[in-house]
Amino acid sequence: MMTIFSGANLFSQSSFSGERLKQACIDYIHSKVGTDVEIYISSIIDDQKFPENGVIAKLKGEEYSLKGNTNLAIEFLLNEILVKRLQVPVRIKVYKEVPVAKEGIHRGQIIDNRDLQLEKKDVTNYANSELLDFEEIINSKAKRNISASSIITASHIEKGNIINKGDKVQLLVQSGNIRIQAYGEALQDAKINDMLRVRREGTKTIVQGKVAEDGTVVISQK
Repeated sequence: MMTIFSGANLFSQSSFSGERLKQACIDYIHSKVGTDVEIYISSIIDDQKFPENGVIAKLKGEEYSLKGNTNLAIEFLLNEILVKRLQVPVRIKVYKEVPVAKEGIHRGQIIDNRDLQLEKKDVTNYANSELLDFEEIINSKAKRNISASSIITASHIEKGNIINKGDKVQLLVQSGNIRIQAYGEALQDAKINDMLRVRREGTKTIVQGKVAEDGTVVISQK
Protein backbone atom coordinates (compact mmCIF):
# COMPACT_ATOMS: atom_id res chain seq x y z
CA MET A 1 0.00 0.00 0.00
CA MET A 2 1.26 3.48 -0.79
CA THR A 3 0.08 6.88 0.44
CA ILE A 4 -0.51 9.11 -2.56
CA PHE A 5 -1.62 12.45 -1.24
CA SER A 6 -3.98 14.34 1.00
CA GLY A 7 -7.08 15.96 -0.37
CA ALA A 8 -7.31 19.65 -1.08
CA ASN A 9 -8.91 21.29 1.92
CA LEU A 10 -11.80 23.47 0.82
CA PHE A 11 -14.12 24.91 3.44
CA SER A 12 -13.28 22.11 5.90
CA GLN A 13 -13.68 19.44 3.19
CA SER A 14 -11.30 17.03 1.45
CA SER A 15 -11.40 17.00 -2.34
CA PHE A 16 -9.66 14.75 -4.92
CA SER A 17 -10.06 15.39 -8.64
CA GLY A 18 -10.61 12.45 -10.96
CA GLU A 19 -7.63 13.45 -13.11
CA ARG A 20 -5.38 13.62 -10.07
CA LEU A 21 -6.49 10.15 -8.98
CA LYS A 22 -5.95 8.76 -12.50
CA GLN A 23 -2.40 10.16 -12.63
CA ALA A 24 -1.76 8.72 -9.17
CA CYS A 25 -2.79 5.27 -10.46
CA ILE A 26 -0.38 5.57 -13.40
CA ASP A 27 2.49 6.75 -11.18
CA TYR A 28 1.83 3.92 -8.73
CA ILE A 29 1.96 1.27 -11.48
CA HIS A 30 5.22 2.70 -12.81
CA SER A 31 6.70 2.62 -9.31
CA LYS A 32 5.88 -1.08 -9.00
CA VAL A 33 6.58 -2.56 -12.43
CA GLY A 34 8.80 0.05 -14.12
CA THR A 35 8.22 2.40 -17.01
CA ASP A 36 8.28 -0.16 -19.86
CA VAL A 37 4.52 -0.66 -19.72
CA GLU A 38 1.36 0.46 -21.48
CA ILE A 39 -1.43 1.47 -19.11
CA TYR A 40 -5.08 1.80 -20.07
CA ILE A 41 -7.65 3.23 -17.66
CA SER A 42 -10.82 3.15 -19.70
CA SER A 43 -13.37 4.27 -17.11
CA ILE A 44 -13.65 7.84 -15.91
CA ILE A 45 -12.69 8.33 -12.28
CA ASP A 46 -15.14 10.73 -10.68
CA ASP A 47 -14.05 13.57 -8.45
CA GLN A 48 -14.17 12.53 -4.80
CA LYS A 49 -15.32 14.93 -2.06
CA PHE A 50 -15.60 14.29 1.65
CA PRO A 51 -17.14 16.60 4.28
CA GLU A 52 -14.27 15.93 6.67
CA ASN A 53 -10.90 17.66 6.52
CA GLY A 54 -7.71 15.55 6.50
CA VAL A 55 -8.78 12.57 4.35
CA ILE A 56 -5.85 10.86 2.64
CA ALA A 57 -5.80 8.50 -0.37
CA LYS A 58 -3.83 5.27 -0.57
CA LEU A 59 -3.39 2.89 -3.48
CA LYS A 60 -3.33 -0.85 -3.02
CA GLY A 61 -2.03 -3.43 -5.50
CA GLU A 62 0.60 -6.17 -5.37
CA GLU A 63 3.38 -6.17 -7.98
CA TYR A 64 2.63 -9.74 -9.14
CA SER A 65 -0.97 -8.78 -9.94
CA LEU A 66 -0.14 -5.61 -11.90
CA LYS A 67 -0.36 -7.05 -15.40
CA GLY A 68 -3.15 -7.80 -17.85
CA ASN A 69 -6.70 -6.91 -16.86
CA THR A 70 -6.74 -6.13 -13.17
CA ASN A 71 -7.99 -3.66 -10.56
CA LEU A 72 -6.34 -1.05 -8.39
CA ALA A 73 -7.94 -0.16 -5.09
CA ILE A 74 -7.96 3.48 -3.96
CA GLU A 75 -8.69 3.71 -0.26
CA PHE A 76 -9.67 6.97 1.40
CA LEU A 77 -8.86 7.14 5.08
CA LEU A 78 -9.46 9.58 7.89
CA ASN A 79 -7.30 9.06 10.96
CA GLU A 80 -6.39 5.57 9.59
CA ILE A 81 -10.08 4.62 9.41
CA LEU A 82 -11.40 3.57 6.00
CA VAL A 83 -13.98 6.03 4.70
CA LYS A 84 -14.39 4.79 1.12
CA ARG A 85 -12.82 2.36 -1.34
CA LEU A 86 -12.80 2.68 -5.13
CA GLN A 87 -11.96 -0.16 -7.53
CA VAL A 88 -10.31 1.17 -10.70
CA PRO A 89 -10.21 -1.31 -13.62
CA VAL A 90 -6.91 -1.10 -15.52
CA ARG A 91 -5.23 -2.98 -18.36
CA ILE A 92 -1.46 -3.17 -18.14
CA LYS A 93 0.83 -4.43 -20.91
CA VAL A 94 4.31 -5.26 -19.63
CA TYR A 95 7.36 -5.29 -21.93
CA LYS A 96 10.78 -6.73 -21.21
CA GLU A 97 13.98 -7.58 -23.07
CA VAL A 98 14.15 -11.37 -23.03
CA PRO A 99 16.17 -14.08 -24.83
CA VAL A 100 14.48 -15.33 -28.00
CA ALA A 101 15.43 -17.85 -30.66
CA LYS A 102 17.57 -16.16 -33.33
CA GLU A 103 16.46 -18.84 -35.80
CA GLY A 104 14.32 -21.95 -35.49
CA ILE A 105 15.56 -24.39 -32.83
CA HIS A 106 14.80 -28.10 -33.24
CA ARG A 107 13.61 -30.49 -30.56
CA GLY A 108 16.62 -32.11 -28.89
CA GLN A 109 19.02 -29.36 -30.01
CA ILE A 110 21.59 -28.12 -27.50
CA ILE A 111 21.22 -24.36 -27.26
CA ASP A 112 24.25 -22.08 -27.16
CA ASN A 113 24.68 -18.30 -27.22
CA ARG A 114 24.75 -18.25 -31.04
CA ASP A 115 21.12 -19.43 -31.03
CA LEU A 116 19.90 -16.52 -28.88
CA GLN A 117 19.33 -12.80 -29.11
CA LEU A 118 17.64 -10.19 -26.93
CA GLU A 119 14.36 -8.68 -28.06
CA LYS A 120 11.81 -6.50 -26.34
CA LYS A 121 8.63 -8.56 -26.04
CA ASP A 122 5.17 -8.29 -24.53
CA VAL A 123 5.45 -10.55 -21.44
CA THR A 124 2.07 -9.67 -19.94
CA ASN A 125 0.81 -13.25 -20.07
CA TYR A 126 4.00 -14.87 -18.76
CA ALA A 127 4.64 -15.68 -15.10
CA ASN A 128 7.97 -14.37 -13.83
CA SER A 129 9.04 -17.96 -13.13
CA GLU A 130 8.71 -18.77 -16.85
CA LEU A 131 11.11 -16.07 -18.03
CA LEU A 132 14.81 -16.92 -18.16
CA ASP A 133 18.10 -15.13 -18.72
CA PHE A 134 20.87 -16.17 -21.11
CA GLU A 135 22.84 -18.14 -18.53
CA GLU A 136 19.84 -20.30 -17.64
CA ILE A 137 19.29 -21.26 -21.29
CA ILE A 138 22.81 -21.85 -22.61
CA ASN A 139 23.77 -25.55 -22.81
CA SER A 140 20.20 -26.63 -22.15
CA LYS A 141 18.30 -28.99 -24.45
CA ALA A 142 15.20 -27.95 -26.39
CA LYS A 143 12.19 -30.08 -25.36
CA ARG A 144 10.24 -29.05 -28.46
CA ASN A 145 10.65 -27.13 -31.69
CA ILE A 146 11.02 -23.39 -31.06
CA SER A 147 10.23 -20.98 -33.88
CA ALA A 148 12.42 -17.98 -34.70
CA SER A 149 11.85 -14.90 -32.51
CA SER A 150 9.89 -16.92 -29.92
CA ILE A 151 10.51 -16.27 -26.24
CA ILE A 152 12.38 -19.23 -24.74
CA THR A 153 10.73 -20.12 -21.45
CA ALA A 154 11.38 -22.69 -18.74
CA SER A 155 8.86 -25.04 -20.38
CA HIS A 156 10.89 -25.07 -23.62
CA ILE A 157 14.11 -26.49 -22.18
CA GLU A 158 15.48 -29.17 -19.92
CA LYS A 159 18.68 -29.15 -17.92
CA GLY A 160 20.85 -31.95 -16.64
CA ASN A 161 21.58 -34.70 -19.15
CA ILE A 162 21.98 -33.31 -22.64
CA ILE A 163 22.07 -36.87 -23.99
CA ASN A 164 19.78 -39.64 -22.83
CA LYS A 165 20.18 -43.35 -23.30
CA GLY A 166 18.87 -44.34 -26.74
CA ASP A 167 19.37 -40.89 -28.29
CA LYS A 168 20.84 -40.66 -31.76
CA VAL A 169 24.11 -38.76 -31.41
CA GLN A 170 26.69 -37.34 -33.79
CA LEU A 171 30.21 -38.73 -33.55
CA LEU A 172 33.32 -36.78 -34.47
CA VAL A 173 36.38 -38.96 -34.83
CA GLN A 174 39.65 -36.99 -34.75
CA SER A 175 42.96 -38.52 -35.73
CA GLY A 176 45.65 -35.94 -36.34
CA ASN A 177 44.39 -33.71 -39.15
CA ILE A 178 41.72 -36.20 -40.15
CA ARG A 179 38.13 -35.63 -38.97
CA ILE A 180 35.39 -38.16 -39.65
CA GLN A 181 31.71 -37.66 -38.82
CA ALA A 182 29.35 -40.53 -38.08
CA TYR A 183 26.25 -41.31 -36.03
CA GLY A 184 25.42 -43.76 -33.30
CA GLU A 185 23.13 -44.65 -30.41
CA ALA A 186 23.93 -43.48 -26.87
CA LEU A 187 24.21 -46.39 -24.45
CA GLN A 188 23.83 -44.24 -21.33
CA ASP A 189 22.80 -40.78 -20.11
CA ALA A 190 25.46 -38.08 -20.24
CA LYS A 191 26.18 -34.45 -19.41
CA ILE A 192 28.69 -32.08 -21.01
CA ASN A 193 32.28 -33.37 -20.60
CA ASP A 194 31.11 -36.86 -19.61
CA MET A 195 32.65 -39.90 -21.30
CA LEU A 196 29.89 -41.66 -23.26
CA ARG A 197 29.68 -45.13 -24.77
CA VAL A 198 28.04 -45.18 -28.22
CA ARG A 199 27.09 -47.98 -30.60
CA ARG A 200 28.00 -46.89 -34.12
CA GLU A 201 25.05 -46.74 -36.49
CA GLY A 202 24.62 -49.89 -38.62
CA THR A 203 27.24 -51.86 -36.68
CA LYS A 204 27.74 -53.57 -33.33
CA THR A 205 30.92 -51.58 -32.69
CA ILE A 206 30.95 -49.70 -29.39
CA VAL A 207 33.13 -46.61 -29.08
CA GLN A 208 33.68 -44.08 -26.31
CA GLY A 209 34.07 -40.34 -26.54
CA LYS A 210 33.72 -37.07 -24.65
CA VAL A 211 30.48 -35.06 -24.85
CA ALA A 212 31.09 -31.55 -26.24
CA GLU A 213 28.94 -28.51 -25.41
CA ASP A 214 26.91 -28.89 -28.60
CA GLY A 215 26.13 -32.56 -27.82
CA THR A 216 28.64 -34.01 -30.28
CA VAL A 217 30.60 -37.01 -28.99
CA VAL A 218 34.28 -36.42 -29.74
CA ILE A 219 36.53 -39.47 -30.14
CA SER A 220 40.24 -38.66 -30.20
CA GLN A 221 42.57 -41.20 -31.75
CA LYS A 222 46.34 -40.84 -31.66
